[in-house]
Amino acid sequence: MNNNLKIVSIGPYSVVGPGVEIGAGVVIGPHCVIEEDVCIGSGSQLGSHVVLARSVIIGQRCRISPQVVIGDDGFTYDKTDEGWQMAPQIGGVVIGDDVDIGPGTVVDRGFLEDTVVSDRCKIDASCMIAHGVKIDSDVLMAACTAIAGSTQIGSGCVFGGRSSIINNLIITDNVAIGAVS
Repeated sequence: MNNNLKIVSIGPYSVVGPGVEIGAGVVIGPHCVIEEDVCIGSGSQLGSHVVLARSVIIGQRCRISPQVVIGDDGFTYDKTDEGWQMAPQIGGVVIGDDVDIGPGTVVDRGFLEDTVVSDRCKIDASCMIAHGVKIDSDVLMAACTAIAGSTQIGSGCVFGGRSSIINNLIITDNVAIGAVS
């Protein structure tokens, strides 16, 4: 018997769509929904009730906590004569290696370009990462932080709990943002 074989585990009541690639040693908890064309890197773990929408890429050794939603449409609307109409979302989501995402967090798919969370980022519970956000490596984000659409965040940044960033900002490397800012 090959002791190097790493079995994939899929929990009860989970649904895996067509075209999904699952790496060695991946653990998918119960009641997860993995939509079409998702890629989950080896050694990653998904808690219960995680939703990975179409065309999401999860790197290796990631930990996705319960009730996380990654890749759903962002909050992008156009005003028309008939009222607010949702704009088509053509971007995806790319999560790097060794990323931790806490329970209840939402990472929206990009409107035109991918939303990106780079390697070794640690995101606490109930955070919101909007459409088209680009987060560089080694960012630490405490609970309830909200990052609005198309914001770019440099590497090594730290966000205190309940901090909020408006859309289209560029934040350079190693910036610390205090709690409730």
